[in-house]
Amino acid sequence: TRFPSGCTVEDLGSTGDKAGGGDGGEDGDSEFTTLGPRTIDNFDGPNHSLPFDFGGTPANPQWKLDSGSLTNIPTPVLGASSDLTLKISVANPSTISCRSKIDTSMPFEMFALFINGQQRNTYHQPSSSMVEDGGWITILTGIRPGENTVVFRVQNADFDAGMERKGEFGSGRIWIDDCVVSSLSSR
Repeated sequence: TRFPSGCTVEDLGSTGDKAGGGDGGEDGDSEFTTLGPRTIDNFDGPNHSLPFDFGGTPANPQWKLDSGSLTNIPTPVLGASSDLTLKISVANPSTISCRSKIDTSMPFEMFALFINGQQRNTYHQPSSSMVEDGGWITILTGIRPGENTVVFRVQNADFDAGMERKGEFGSGRIWIDDCVVSSLSSR
């Protein structure tokens, strides 16, 4: 099977194959994975129901699996970005929600969520509400029917902050966990 025994999947209407029913190879099929009405990925185990692209190269990815969550690999390069990308196709208007622990802060870097190139959410520094919930918040946004590109981006500042990074400026890391893509209407 495609999903490990510890994975919770409620994607009854989908085969999980690439759009068009192919394998996403060079036969011209879409690079977007078609999802059913509800897909859940908690990142436990080696197999996942959401096809995230970790950026970079296989030998040098920008993101990695870390203790059951996805996390970026910080880089000191000014202006660099680390993108975690999800290319999905949904039949109906849907939402995507993920739990996230945000430990980035300007003037060093910021975290942003993009849907189809449009910046939706931006986090310049952790808020007090994040600290009160163990550092975890829920990121939630809508997506339109059809093909959608979702990008979780850590963007480094393009200037030298002129100071050392200390604890109040975070570690430069983001953790993503418990992602759910849910249709807002039935098929």
